[in-house]
Amino acid sequence: MVLASPDADLAARGRAARWPYLVAIVSALAAAGYLAVWGSRYGLDLKVYRNSVALWRSGHDPYLATLGRSRLTFTYPPFALLALWPLTWASFAVTQWLLWAASIASATISVVLVLRDRGFGVSPRLWCGAFSWSFLSLIILEPARSGVDYGQVELVLMLLVVADLLAVLSRYRGIATGVAAAVKLTPLVFVIIFLACRDLRSAAWTLASFAACTALAWLLWPGLPRVYWDRVIKHPARVGRVSYAGNQSWYAILHRPPFPATGSAAAWLLLSLATLTVSGLVALRCARDGRRAAAMISVALAGLLISPISWTHHWVWVLLIPPLLAGRRGSEVPGAARAGLWGVIALTVTGPYWWFGGGIPADVLDALLPLCTAGTLAGWAVIELARWRRPLHAATDQRYESARGGGERASRGIGWTSPG
Repeated sequence: MVLASPDADLAARGRAARWPYLVAIVSALAAAGYLAVWGSRYGLDLKVYRNSVALWRSGHDPYLATLGRSRLTFTYPPFALLALWPLTWASFAVTQWLLWAASIASATISVVLVLRDRGFGVSPRLWCGAFSWSFLSLIILEPARSGVDYGQVELVLMLLVVADLLAVLSRYRGIATGVAAAVKLTPLVFVIIFLACRDLRSAAWTLASFAACTALAWLLWPGLPRVYWDRVIKHPARVGRVSYAGNQSWYAILHRPPFPATGSAAAWLLLSLATLTVSGLVALRCARDGRRAAAMISVALAGLLISPISWTHHWVWVLLIPPLLAGRRGSEVPGAARAGLWGVIALTVTGPYWWFGGGIPADVLDALLPLCTAGTLAGWAVIELARWRRPLHAATDQRYESARGGGERASRGIGWTSPG
């Protein structure tokens, strides 16, 4: 028998301890190379942010302006102008790199919070793993890649919600989600989680902080909120063609063949209500079992489906699916739902919605991501409902068998009597 020397064991442990740091360095270099070569060519949304803030500060209406040949418009609530103001404090190139750094940091912290919620201990190795995945996701996940290419703030808003749900003290929970919703309306959907937990205080904080930020914008610039709430929000198509392949939502599907080009508001409302019901059931079961990260992901996916405009770069929430599923297998997500969520990841890696420019193949592939997501949520809800009903049936059967067995034993003179 050959015994390993202590020096060899120490060397092996040293190599094992170093590899997470090496992976993080390699990932950072790869992402930096991508951003330097390809990412710097775009930044369209960052240009819209900066142009809109400049117009607002000069006394013009940012909702009436368009930018470039794509005729991009500003579509966020008026409070977003105040929140995005810092993006104009430096040159475009400096701001672009700072926003990339903030986005990567936001993604890394969000991943760590999800892993911590699952029971993983926070350590330097965990931070390195989260850092590596955040960098790699910018290259391999189409939503994250297009988000940083366009100069979006989605990852920063995602962090506000994730930290609010998974890290903030209960007495302050809900405030950050409301602020995020004042910048972009879709985070309001996370009120479902607070209601599922019967956390009415956090739900109230969300609505109150959202209302306060919105009211502040109304008090300071009364003309802008009037334009936004009276005109902008009623016309989703002003941000671009609704049926465009990059719009991955129910609303988009209903505007593509075989449906009429005008869509159907009634069908969209029914699908949205059904989606919210399904995700609400999943959130209810997950939140009450302490699976807060799983509840959060289910509601985030539902919000993407029901929003009239869910460009692919809005789907950055899929970045948190691997951290939710990776590692030791547990009961956080049922097996069938896990398979569906990995399917969602596969679709955001391959991006089949960009494969064809038109025709039947394009119509089919453009609908794959929403349909896969909806099917996953529906299957997840069915499994959670079955899990919930199983203990109820078991308890009922146990009481019935106990009563039945007690009667038989008493009739045979065993002497067992039911209590009370």
